[in-house]
Order: sequence, then structure tokens, then C-alpha cells
Amino acid sequence: GQPGFVGYELAYSTKCNYGRTITVWQDEASMMSFVTSGAHATAMTEVRTVGVDGRTIDWDIAPDELPVTWATARAQLVPVLP
Repeated sequence: GQPGFVGYELAYSTKCNYGRTITVWQDEASMMSFVTSGAHATAMTEVRTVGVDGRTIDWDIAPDELPVTWATARAQLVPVLP
């Protein structure tokens, strides 16, 4: 029901004990409207009480690149990992 929301996928790694989320939005404005309001904004202030990190990364894709795969997401992370 969130305007501009297209879809999501969740994953959890028992190897590193991390949860991960991929979300797809029609545009950055829709994504930011969700991120900065309601329950999500509240959750962001509490992330360190339930986890180690709350880092995010975003990038633009064309409709013909959907659905986004975890391999594609991992490739986007390589340049930003510590």
C-alpha cells in the first residue's frame, strides 16, 4: 500500500548472522517518503539495539533488469564495503 513501492525480497545468512533486504521503488522520492516516515523512521533510530549495522545502498535500474537478484545486489556492495 506504500505509493511507489514495487516489491521486496528478504534474506538471512546463518554464516554471518545478518538479515538483508532488497526493495524496489518506482522512484527515489517514493523510497525516501517511506524511509523517513512512520514505523521505518522509528526503526532506524533503534537499529543498534537489535543489530550491528544499518547500512544501505541504492542504485538505479531499468525495468528490464527486474527482478533484482542477490548476485546483482552483492555486485553493488563491492565498491562500498569497508
